[in-house]
Amino acid sequence: MVIEKRKKLYNTVLSQTFSSCGNFLFAGNNFGDVFVYSIPDIAEVPSDEEIISKTAPSLEPIQVFSVIDSGHIESLAFHKNFLIVGLPGELRGYQWCNESKRIKKQLWEVRVPTGSESMEAVDVNALWLNDENDEIYLGCGDSKILGLNLDNGQFFRTFTGHKDYIHCLQGLDNRLYSASEDGSIKFWDVRQKKSTGLVEPYKNHELFRPQMGKWLGSVACSENFFVCGGGPKASLWHTRTNECTTVFPFSGALHVSGFIDDTVLLAGQSSNVVQYSLNGDLSAEIPVSSPATYSVIWQTTPTKLMSIAGAQNEIDICLNFNYKDIVLKLYAKDASE
Repeated sequence: MVIEKRKKLYNTVLSQTFSSCGNFLFAGNNFGDVFVYSIPDIAEVPSDEEIISKTAPSLEPIQVFSVIDSGHIESLAFHKNFLIVGLPGELRGYQWCNESKRIKKQLWEVRVPTGSESMEAVDVNALWLNDENDEIYLGCGDSKILGLNLDNGQFFRTFTGHKDYIHCLQGLDNRLYSASEDGSIKFWDVRQKKSTGLVEPYKNHELFRPQMGKWLGSVACSENFFVCGGGPKASLWHTRTNECTTVFPFSGALHVSGFIDDTVLLAGQSSNVVQYSLNGDLSAEIPVSSPATYSVIWQTTPTKLMSIAGAQNEIDICLNFNYKDIVLKLYAKDASE
């Protein structure tokens, strides 16, 4: 009972992902648990009265699956019929069954190699999945990026060049972008080992916030632009010229960024998740439950839904991407074990 109360008070969701079919939401937290929600059930909540009801079944997880007894679920991805979980020192794959709506047994495990200079487990802070090639890329705590073939479980490439740990990875086609504690965004061609370029936003006097440091917590890319931030202000850059085109008035430290159509989504140390046009005009502002947001994911089909999570025992759901519609409970009395 004491442990359950402590989990509710100090729960922090660090990562989320959707199932391949788009009907299930997975959230991983700092206590080693993965929460599973049925998206069709969430979308069918009919009224405000049921939304605030503590017994509304659609607002509680259909499964709470314990991956490890102590340690963080640092990153999540979903490929074919298995959930991929990033943990300190390893990557695991768990069987998912759509029929029973359950995470089943562990299917595989890959140990993340450690350098000769350290025996500590390497954190897997970020994952980027390339579905078409059955490849996944790991952004690690030892400043390296690893490419893993999901068919044979073999690491096929190591990207080196960062001087501190990786916070975020994002890719598009053969391009890969990494955001690091060292204050740089590096660009990679996944067919090459060496970086193809970098930007260091803290060296731009318009972006650097000395009181917050030079670290970069997030990067996201589109065909023509990438957005990044962390300690430095959130900013938009042109992919061909590597020139900063827009500085966004987001006051907090940045942990999440992304592109939704022609808008830029930003979240982090703020009570709001915000969207801006590419030129910096405010498009939407969503008040959220958590004082800090660490994960935002969204999809448009089969159900349009955005899930916002962070340092709170709740997940905020937006069905139209403009305001909060539903609040999900994480640790709940009737959650399945």
